[in-house]
Amino acid sequence: MTLLLLAAGLVSLVVAPQRAASNHDLYAAELGQPKQSPYCLSRGGFAQFESWNTDTSATGLTYQLPYLDPRRVYKLRAVLYHEGDSTWSADLRCDSGPWHRVKVAPYVPDTFWLQVPKVLYKNDARMIVDVARVTGGYVSLAGLKLFQIEEEPGDDGGVQSWGTGMTFITRLRGCTPNPFARGTSVNYELAQYGPVELTVHDVSGRLVSRLESGPRQRGFRAARWDGTDGRGRVVPAGVYFVRFSAGGKVSTGRVTLVR
Repeated sequence: MTLLLLAAGLVSLVVAPQRAASNHDLYAAELGQPKQSPYCLSRGGFAQFESWNTDTSATGLTYQLPYLDPRRVYKLRAVLYHEGDSTWSADLRCDSGPWHRVKVAPYVPDTFWLQVPKVLYKNDARMIVDVARVTGGYVSLAGLKLFQIEEEPGDDGGVQSWGTGMTFITRLRGCTPNPFARGTSVNYELAQYGPVELTVHDVSGRLVSRLESGPRQRGFRAARWDGTDGRGRVVPAGVYFVRFSAGGKVSTGRVTLVR
C-alpha cells in the first residue's frame, strides 16, 4: 500500500444557501497489497476480491496520515467492503475523537465521510485513523482518502453515510468490474431520497434480474449482480444491459459477463 499525493480534483459541497465550497484530493491510500505501507501502522493481512482490494484484520486497522496543515480543514472518506454472508458492523474514528458505528452489507461497498476536527492535528500535523471490528468475521477497508475543504463547514466532526454534505446528480455510474466473472458492483448516484428501480436485461430486452426496487437515500450507492436471474439460476456469458430509473430519469448501461 502506498500513500500517494494526487492532483487536485473538485467535488462540490453545500455549506450555505447560494454558496458552495469545494474539496481537493490530498491523500489516497492504495489498500489490499502484499507489502504493507509504512503509513499503515497495523493490519492483519489483505484480501484481493474481484471488485476491491482490501486491508483486513480480525480486530482492527490503524493508519497514520501526516503533513496536515493546522490552518486547513479536512474530511476523511473511508470505503468498507466485505464478502461475508450478513451485514457486519465496524467502528471508525480519527485520533482521540469519538467512535462512529457503521454497518456494511455483503458485496456492496459502503462509503462513509468523517469531518476531521482541527484539534486532532493542530499540534503535530498528523492524524491516526482507526477502524475496529464490532461484528462479522473481520474488518475490511477498501478505500481511505483525505480531502482538503476550501471553506470550513464547522469543527465538530461526525460521520455522514454516502457523503450527505455533498451535491449529487441522479445518474447511473456504471459497473465495476466490467467485464466480470463472479460479480459486479452496479454503481449509481441519487440527488435526493426517492424510489429507485435497477434491473438487468438481456439483449432481447427480457428482464433477467431486479437488483433494486424501492426508496433509497441520496448519495453514492451500489447494488451487486452475481450473474444470476431472479430465481438464482446462472445465466449464460454475454452482453447484458442495466436499466436505472429514479427521479424521473431513465438510463441504461452495458455490462459483459464472462465465464
